[in-house]
This record gives sequence, structure tokens and C-alpha cells, in this order.
Amino acid sequence: MKLLNIIFVNTLEKKLDEERVQTAQICIGESKGTWQIIWTAVMEGGHTRAEHLYEGRHWDEVLTCFRHHMMAKLAEGYVPQVSIPLNDPIDSLSDRARWAHSLQYYSEMHLNQELLEKLRKWRRESAAKEGKAPYLLATNRMLEMVATFVPHTAEELKQIPGFGLGKVNQYGESLFAITQAAERVTHFPLNWVLNVIDRASFQQWLMEQKERKAKAELERHTRKRNMLDAIWQGSPLEEMRTMLSLSKRDTILLVEELDADGYDVSPLVDNELSDVADELKEQAWTQFEQLGDRYLKPIMEAVFTTDERKELDFDRTYQWLRLLRIRYRKAKAVLTECDTDQNDSFIVAS
Repeated sequence: MKLLNIIFVNTLEKKLDEERVQTAQICIGESKGTWQIIWTAVMEGGHTRAEHLYEGRHWDEVLTCFRHHMMAKLAEGYVPQVSIPLNDPIDSLSDRARWAHSLQYYSEMHLNQELLEKLRKWRRESAAKEGKAPYLLATNRMLEMVATFVPHTAEELKQIPGFGLGKVNQYGESLFAITQAAERVTHFPLNWVLNVIDRASFQQWLMEQKERKAKAELERHTRKRNMLDAIWQGSPLEEMRTMLSLSKRDTILLVEELDADGYDVSPLVDNELSDVADELKEQAWTQFEQLGDRYLKPIMEAVFTTDERKELDFDRTYQWLRLLRIRYRKAKAVLTECDTDQNDSFIVAS
């Protein structure tokens, strides 16, 4: 049996009824470079049951996994005997965050589903006309709050988190055409919301939100680690996509995220670009230099004629353009760094 070097341990208790309490411990330990998180619960009859929540070699994953499982246990009703920051979700929020979360919580508890469906239809149709992703107009959370509080004017709409002056000016009138025809049972300004929600229920809801966020963060860390392992093993992108159960777009986004984090994704980029004609890569590279690398649509329109675009596999084309952009940005960064070094050398020499 490995001897575990314990670096953190905490006892937690959950009240079962007036007389009974469930006791458990969570600990973080290390043995020969491998980290473990262990949850040990004391069962009825006095025997214990241990559960390994994490075992691996990456400290960032340890912290992410610990936060996720602590949030889950707090949401179940466990209370740490040694206080930790995770145990005070309301007071730990800034005034602005507390306000925004309270509106979101209230809207989930009092949602007007019929009005929400009308707002979703408005978002789909407006996004299609503008050629934008629907969430760029308004997120699900923003629409839920509009459906609950039913703003009728620009000043009222600006009280909904996410609706700044730009969005209000651009979409306010079309939204009011929907909301002004709906029944409203609350009033503005919304400073009454914090006073009417149940604090204990709100606290529990915040715990659940943090648990979801911690779980998503853990999953993101795990996906990154799995993709890095696959890159080092020389796996093709399509195989990674299947392994990670991601869409083509999300798989490329993950590659870009790894590159932005400083990981070397060039073996994958080189492998995937090997099937693309050199002439196309050279043309796209030239357009990056001339048009910039922020948007891909102008690059594609410059490389391919209108007739050629009719025959394109857009998913595949955008995929290799995004990968080529990674290579281009890395080359540009190296060139910029060399220019800086040369300028520094010139200054020193002078």
C-alpha cells in the first residue's frame, strides 16, 4: 500500500435529522508524484467507505477537481468543520454580482415560459437576418430575465444584466413590441428582488451554480489533457473529435485554446495541413498578410472565386484555414520577437 503524504484534510458534517449527523472527511495527498483526492464517509454502524475522487499528476486538475467535489458536497448539505471560502457563496459576491445573480435566480423561479418562447423566436429570426449566432443578440439567461421582469422601456431594459446601451438601442424597439403586449406582475426598478427571495434557497442555488461551473472547468481541463496526449501520440484531428465527443468547430476551438495557452500544437497543425494544396496555403497566407488574421470569411472569399465557393466543403475549408492561422500567428510572433531583440541589441550597441 502506498504511503500517502497528506497535505490537506477537512471534516464535514451533514445533519440527517434532529439526532443523527453524517460525518465525512476529504483529503488531498501525494505519493511518488501522483496526487489523490479521497472522500471518506462514516456509515451507519461505524464502518467507513472511501471514494477516490481523483488520481493523477497534474496539480491544476487537483484544484479543479477539489473545487468541483466540494461544491457538490456543500450542495448536498455538508458543512466543513474548518471554514473554507467555498462555504459563503452570498457574502463572497460583490454587490454587482449579487444583484445579477439574484435577478437570474428570481427569473428561474418565476419564469414566463410562453413569453420566453416568443422571445426565442424573435432571437432566431433576428439572428438569421443579421447572419449572426443567436447568442450574440442575447443569451438564454438574458431572455429568461426579460421574460420574467417584462421591461417596456429602454430605461427598464438597461436594468437587465447584459443589455448595455448598444444592445438596447439596436434591439429595444423590436423587443418592446413583444413585451408590451404581455402581462407584467412585477415592477421597476428591480431593487426589491434581493428583499423578497429566500436567502437559504438562494444560497443553495448559488452552490449549485458554482458546482456546475467547477464541473465544467474540470471537464475542460480533462479535455485539454486528453487532446494534448493525443497530439503527442500523433492522432489525427477527426479521431480526437470522436474521442472527445466534440463538434468539429469545438475541436478546433480547443486546439486554438491550447495554442493560446502556450502548448505546442504544431505536430497536429502540420499533419492536418499536409493534405491541403501548397498553392492554397500560399494564397491564404498572403491574404492573412494583406487583410489581417482576425476574420476568416474575407480570407476565404479572397482565395476562392464565387463559383469555387459553391463547390466547397465549408467545414473542411474553415478547419484548415483556422489551423493555418495558428501557424501564421506563431510565425508572426516569432518575427516580432526577433525584431524586438534586434532593436534592443541596436540600442545597447549605440
